[in-house]
Amino acid sequence: MSDLSLARPPVLVRLAHPVLAMLRMVWRWCELARQRQALSRLEAEGLADIGICKTDARREAQRPRWDAPRHWMG
Repeated sequence: MSDLSLARPPVLVRLAHPVLAMLRMVWRWCELARQRQALSRLEAEGLADIGICKTDARREAQRPRWDAPRHWMG
């Protein structure tokens, strides 16, 4: 028997797949919240560069973090 067969896998490998999926989803929600807050801090010139107004940016920033497009969460 080799020593490699007795080695324990890293913690993330030992976690069940559904747990990893949940962690990824929470991470994406946090990233989305960060991006929305950055969007809300842009000045009018920056917003014009991406084609939205301050009202749209404010509305987007106020959305809950779990309110994400399905394609973005995939």
